[in-house]
Amino acid sequence: MANILIVDDNPLDIQLLETAFRNCRSSITLHSVGNGVMAFEFLSKRGEFWNMPTPDLILLDLNLPVTNGKQILEVLQSDLVWKRIPVIILSGSHRKEDIDACYRKGASLYVVKPDHIDRYVDLAQSFAKLASVH
Repeated sequence: MANILIVDDNPLDIQLLETAFRNCRSSITLHSVGNGVMAFEFLSKRGEFWNMPTPDLILLDLNLPVTNGKQILEVLQSDLVWKRIPVIILSGSHRKEDIDACYRKGASLYVVKPDHIDRYVDLAQSFAKLASVH
């Protein structure tokens, strides 16, 4: 069973993703954290995350408190283990500067957050396939 880590500070976005994965009937285990510090604790298996699996895929929001998505990408790419995990940016930003910067910093894919649940289900199916082959 594949594991996906969602890093997003918006509970509604997390809920939409959870619903989308349920609707596409994927055999994915979702984990979510609300900021970069918690993401690094999860990946490092520290504190409350001591027994968490290494994710097969990370869905990363750009606009996060404390440590933004671009900074998180830089740290992920500097670690020998973490840089092997595909990272998909899932952001509300359409800005070309953000998209280009994320690819330069190692993002596998940049997706603008959809505005309809059906599109979330389509994305969840694609993300589940990607996580399962990693």
